[in-house]
Amino acid sequence: MGPVYRECGFEIIRVENAVVLLDRQTFGLDVLTGVAAALAVLLGVLGGMAQSGAVTLDRGVPSALLCLIALGLGIVAAGVWRITRRRRGLPREELPRRLTLDRLGGALLDRDGTRLAQLACARVAMRIDWSTRGVMRYVLLTWPDGKRVVYRSCSRRRALEVVHAIAEQGVGVRGRGGL
Repeated sequence: MGPVYRECGFEIIRVENAVVLLDRQTFGLDVLTGVAAALAVLLGVLGGMAQSGAVTLDRGVPSALLCLIALGLGIVAAGVWRITRRRRGLPREELPRRLTLDRLGGALLDRDGTRLAQLACARVAMRIDWSTRGVMRYVLLTWPDGKRVVYRSCSRRRALEVVHAIAEQGVGVRGRGGL
């Protein structure tokens, strides 16, 4: 079966008697690509306007320098975008950050099938991602010897859906309804 939830490089997939939690590790790369591309466009437009004389730059900043910086940022954005596309195209089996909630075995398993904890000992909760100034939410899965962010979303409702989908597998919910 295909992904039930997919956002920000995270995927949650239901397979027969288990749920697979994937992290393609593209969230930071997506942010970097967006910021570099936006700066490239901004500096490119400003440099082009300065070249044409529509804008006067103070303190002797050469307009060609702005255009070169924009070009460099565009090249960085394109390179990071290629890395992101390659990670998105990797088969599930090759992803290093993969967890499986095995409902039949009652266990949380890592990529290699090693038992990390009993599902009854694991907890899931939604948290506010303050690194995005509170715009995004993340779903945190914890167990006695570790923790991992298993999903990120701009939608609070969608993040809560993910918390409840994971809780249906036998994982306890931390806080009031995952909050």
